Amino acid sequence: MITILSLLTQIKVLKLPGIIRRFRGLLSSIILIMFFYSFFCASRDIVEIYLKFKSRSEYILLQREKGITDIYVEAPICTKNKHVALYGLDDMNENWVSQTIARYYGMHSIRIVEK
Repeated sequence: MITILSLLTQIKVLKLPGIIRRFRGLLSSIILIMFFYSFFCASRDIVEIYLKFKSRSEYILLQREKGITDIYVEAPICTKNKHVALYGLDDMNENWVSQTIARYYGMHSIRIVEK
């Protein structure tokens, strides 16, 4: 946010061509709208992924309480938003990741069911 504010103050200081100077308020508004839209979309996707992870974790814990140690979960949880840390990564696969997650929860195995 500080970077955006400093950019906006720099726009006022610069000697800009007449047409840009006339529309600098409009240009600044468009840039801010684009930023806030991107921020909103990324925030929404982050919350959605968090809720999916939380739901999966509760399911695994519920199965463990029932004494079921071999379970199947829906995977992967993924996103198409480049601003989310999980972008381009598999959160769980049939290799060491699911084995590590199973060991963390005290399960024998956690297998993946594709959606």
